[in-house]
Amino acid sequence: MLVVTSLQGQTDPLPDINGVEVAEQVNGEYSLSFVCFNTKNNEHAYPLVQEEATVELDGHEFRIKQMTEVRDRKEVHAQHIFFDLVDHYQEGTYGGTHTLDEFVQYALNGTGWTFENVDVTESAFIPNFGEGNVVALIRQICDAFGCEYQIMPGRHLRFMKQI
Repeated sequence: MLVVTSLQGQTDPLPDINGVEVAEQVNGEYSLSFVCFNTKNNEHAYPLVQEEATVELDGHEFRIKQMTEVRDRKEVHAQHIFFDLVDHYQEGTYGGTHTLDEFVQYALNGTGWTFENVDVTESAFIPNFGEGNVVALIRQICDAFGCEYQIMPGRHLRFMKQI
């Protein structure tokens, strides 16, 4: 079941939905699409479904980015909240030779996100690492180490040589 949370923090389940689709790509898109209806079961949740509200599915949070309302139905497209980190800028640089864990700790500092490193053991050199948004820094780390990341429930990332 989907649960919607408004920008004001009000949370309600959204039982009457249709066409739920999750699109996930390694190191890329992670989105949720669905249609919800203004029914008796949805009477409290339906008004909460607005752009920038969040929707939870199986421990993953998605932010509503596009919504079309026609009569008593809303078509919704939401992006995983990991991609909100494009607005979180890491100041300063942390270049040089470091482990994946050291680079990721630097990139995620202050975001509330955690991570696990499954099997990437080597060090890599990344000159002038930093001074960028967190999503770009994570991609830069994966390029340098030849690894992939997976977005997990609970604001957690998993890094592996291959997902």
